[in-house]
Amino acid sequence: VLLMPPIGGFTLPGEPIQGLGPQEGIVLGAQDVDLGAAAAHRVSTVLVNHSELQDDYDTAQKKVEAALAQGKRVLLLLGEDFEEFNQGLTADVLRTGLDRIVGALTPTELLQVTVMYEPAWAISTSAAQPAVKMDTANIMREHAPRAIRAIRQWVAERHPEVPRLAEWLTIG
Repeated sequence: VLLMPPIGGFTLPGEPIQGLGPQEGIVLGAQDVDLGAAAAHRVSTVLVNHSELQDDYDTAQKKVEAALAQGKRVLLLLGEDFEEFNQGLTADVLRTGLDRIVGALTPTELLQVTVMYEPAWAISTSAAQPAVKMDTANIMREHAPRAIRAIRQWVAERHPEVPRLAEWLTIG
């Protein structure tokens, strides 16, 4: 189990939370936060680029690289907005995000990143996001596998020197 409370949900900096740890089957992570705070809280995983806190590509890249330099795993969230979805730009949006955020990573570094497909149109509560009246679950059942294939294709094209890297990378 990976528990990722907002940073405000932690106790005192640097102090472990009682009853949470690998021995209990619970690994502690942190949502899209300042990595200094994540280090102080001894989290193992950092979530980067949540759709409602979405960073620009350069900031997200710096967060990913800083997390990896600290020995942390990264959950990188990528996805398109409603307009991009309607224009059929999902694969293009994912490829651009991957190029800009993790494109410079080595295969070994990339294996420390879990790429999560998170379309903003499916989950956003942002006032800027139009109200979407659709059967999101059914659309995602059809759409998510295509998005995951686009991510795997990007990995295979980016790192042909490691033919099975696209299979090994964790994608959700």
